[in-house]
Amino acid sequence: MVKISLGTENESSPDGAPLDQFVASLQHAKDDLERSFCDLIDQKMRADYDAARVLPREEDMDQLLRYDRALQKKFDWALHNLLESQQRRRKAQAPVSVQVSADQ
Repeated sequence: MVKISLGTENESSPDGAPLDQFVASLQHAKDDLERSFCDLIDQKMRADYDAARVLPREEDMDQLLRYDRALQKKFDWALHNLLESQQRRRKAQAPVSVQVSADQ
């Protein structure tokens, strides 16, 4: 069992160091914990700040989506025209049958 002295008997802490040193070490440990806690809070706030700014603003996102839809429409139109053109070309290149006779 560890006996903790409050300074009423001989002004010493449990390990025999003077009470002032014991209080100072407690204060130092408290300061370290506060610094660590503040660092963790700062990291959390920074992460939340960054997460909130991963995507563009709503107005910018709407404009990007409008551009995307317009580009998709142009791409679909160009692809449709290409496929029609290729189909017309295949039909126009009907195989010509040529017979070669050996009657000479």
